[in-house]
Amino acid sequence: KSTSEHAQDTEGLAKALVGLSSAYLRQGNQKQGQEVKDKLEALLRDLQDDDIAGRVLFHLADVAHRQGDPHQRYPYLQRALEHFQNIQNRQGLSDVMVALGSALMTPAKNQPARIQEARKFLREALEMKRTIGDRHGVAEIFRHLGHLERESNDYEAAEHYLIQSLHMHEALGAIFHIGAVHHVLAVVKMNRRDYEAATHHVSDAIRFFERVGDRLAISL
Repeated sequence: KSTSEHAQDTEGLAKALVGLSSAYLRQGNQKQGQEVKDKLEALLRDLQDDDIAGRVLFHLADVAHRQGDPHQRYPYLQRALEHFQNIQNRQGLSDVMVALGSALMTPAKNQPARIQEARKFLREALEMKRTIGDRHGVAEIFRHLGHLERESNDYEAAEHYLIQSLHMHEALGAIFHIGAVHHVLAVVKMNRRDYEAATHHVSDAIRFFERVGDRLAISL
């Protein structure tokens, strides 16, 4: 095969493996998920396309995040950012910026000024998402800003962002993300000692996660 044909085969395989990995992640199938993750790691060395490499790294960061490994997540995101910057892919760049903002909010990062840096990433991503018309992306940034304000103990601001996120995701029919917003709202309500409302949000989160069959999210 020619070099270009080999590259196309590698890129096609990478896309297929990302899809398979996502399915195993939703099912909570750790053993087979790890096998696919290892294959993706090995493929990265042969990927010449910055867009595909960025997507694979972004996916691996998501796997690390959902498996509770913040120390692996951040380096994957930094590498993905470099690939998307090489080709000025604003969709990919803004997606990674959102994830970097989220990663910096993880207490385990224990990074100086992490909340301020997270806010900077999210604000930059918000402008980019609005420019390219990515409504789902804007809704997700509102969810992360809500999480950020909760980390800063500004529960009123947190609810403001989260309600905006919830309404947008409901309008878009984004089932998993509706559940994710309810999950953060439950934590905010717990912080505010509104235990009845917190219980309702937990129930709603589980209900939406069950609708998409996401066992891992249900277990969190």
